[in-house]
Amino acid sequence: MTEFVPFLLALHLLGAIAGIGPTFAFAHISALGRTSPIHSTFAVSVVRSIQTRFTLPLGTLTLATGVARVTILRYDVLQTRWLLLSIVLFVSSLL
Repeated sequence: MTEFVPFLLALHLLGAIAGIGPTFAFAHISALGRTSPIHSTFAVSVVRSIQTRFTLPLGTLTLATGVARVTILRYDVLQTRWLLLSIVLFVSSLL
């Protein structure tokens, strides 16, 4: 089973970068939409489109590959501070 770990790591990192990365631009897009009421509908549709097409599917992939890696490598989640921190950051980025 451990032969899949590098592949899962690559999928996990790509999913995190491509899926969760755009969420940091949502606040900026929304702020620009608020400054001009004409463009507010467009800003909302852009954020919703990115979220439904990229963030949610790739976030789900990141979650699945992370759980698979923790299971395969048998990490003790409660004893690993960096893993707990990364779980908190992951959940907060999707909320």
